Amino acid sequence: MADPVVAISVIIKWSNQEFLVDCDDSPSLFHLKEKIFFLTNVPPERQKLMGIKYNVGAPAETILLSTLNLKPKQKILMTGTADALIVAPVEEEDDVINDFSAEHQLVAIKDQQIYLDKIAIRAKQYVPVVLNPPRPGKKLLVLDIDYTFFDFKSTASNPLILRRPYIDFLLETIYPYYDICIWSATNMKWIQTKMQELQLEKSDKWKITAYFCSRAMITVHTEKYGVINTKPLPVVWSIFKEFYSPLNTIMFDDLGRNFLMNPANGLRIKAFRNAPTEGSKDKELLELTKYLMLLHQNEADYGNVDHSKWVAYIEKHRNLLQFNQM
Repeated sequence: MADPVVAISVIIKWSNQEFLVDCDDSPSLFHLKEKIFFLTNVPPERQKLMGIKYNVGAPAETILLSTLNLKPKQKILMTGTADALIVAPVEEEDDVINDFSAEHQLVAIKDQQIYLDKIAIRAKQYVPVVLNPPRPGKKLLVLDIDYTFFDFKSTASNPLILRRPYIDFLLETIYPYYDICIWSATNMKWIQTKMQELQLEKSDKWKITAYFCSRAMITVHTEKYGVINTKPLPVVWSIFKEFYSPLNTIMFDDLGRNFLMNPANGLRIKAFRNAPTEGSKDKELLELTKYLMLLHQNEADYGNVDHSKWVAYIEKHRNLLQFNQM
């Protein structure tokens, strides 16, 4: 039997503002808190709700709204700090955030119902910034920004110095075959600002399909590292379900944790650092352009390829390359 649903709306009062939150499809406090997060940018773990009685020590997903005796348009006071409007990436150690190679960890996390519920909520509520409509029949490349094609840590008088070599070549070369989405673990304004500064938002040689920001991400709990954020590609697949799926999608990110909900479709790229002194020697995106083209030419199911062995894949199929390699 399905959990009972409270068919009312409540008013959340926070930071001198009021937000009307629909409870009609929110069977648990967990679902309600996710909706509040979308309206206020206050993460569920920081939300303190006053005026209703419940066991604050119990997991939010186990607390049914039907047990809280909520009244229509009931006002609930909330305290909690919202995420910053522009969130810069946090410097973290690779040996911590990328230690998710054990397949049993990946499977256990990606199949847990609590995280599938979070993905369903994100897919229903999140609205990406769509710059250009998806094109039928195209594959999808999902790109991170910071340390993937932009050296966030270094400084330079010209931001183009911090842009990874061959990013424009990659975008131009693959565009006839791939749509391109940008997904950064930062705020949307940060994404738009960086794409404009790096002169990558608009071009007559490629088009960006959409931007996804930190609010499309979900939190997951790992036994070793506690609560961390990840980028679930099923959110993209649900929003653009007529165009993209595990069969035709690949994501580039320098953090392995961002593939936890879709390990078969992620490729961990070498982090781009020290651009002013070492950047000109970097050929990662040139080589990955070859890989993307070979995938397009040879693979019907991108989720059936071990992307961690992409260098060996290029060597094995190099004779099949059919584009100008510069």
